[in-house]
Amino acid sequence: MRRVHTTFDLLEAHIVANLLREHGAAVWAHDVDIVRQDWFKMIAFGGFRLVSNDESVAQARATLAQYRDGSLALAEDDADVCPKCSKARVAHDPQPRRNVFLAMIVLWLVPAALLLSLNAPTTSEIMAAFALQVPLYLSVPWLAIAYFKWRMRCTACGFRWRERPQRHADLARMAEEAAGSAG
Repeated sequence: MRRVHTTFDLLEAHIVANLLREHGAAVWAHDVDIVRQDWFKMIAFGGFRLVSNDESVAQARATLAQYRDGSLALAEDDADVCPKCSKARVAHDPQPRRNVFLAMIVLWLVPAALLLSLNAPTTSEIMAAFALQVPLYLSVPWLAIAYFKWRMRCTACGFRWRERPQRHADLARMAEEAAGSAG
């Protein structure tokens, strides 16, 4: 077994694994049940690993190269398009998720660092340390709102916008059309 791809996104791990299977490579998403339980374990284990048996490694890597260079991309009329520059170079924006993760770490580090810097903290110093957390706790909902609001990013111009809510309806319509044409 050899690792052919690594990602920190569970959905991408499953999508790429199925893409590689569809193109003839025997690939499995390794450690997904352990790693997805905790962000810190995901970082410690290096994300979600896609592994392949020795016979399928060359096929998997060739298909991954096509996936990365865009050869397997949808036609531009089927792909999401940036509303600002009208290019089909759209990706999910990971920055808000990173901001929420950083805020979660800072929420615990600020009072701990303050209390550790004092020799024998008094009750008022302990209360002040935790009072410093209030603005941080108040900022977390705004970071979460930004996470849900700015979901898409254009890799060409950098514009960020919210994903179209009717996208699921579009996918359902496409699935019905495919089922109708297959049957």
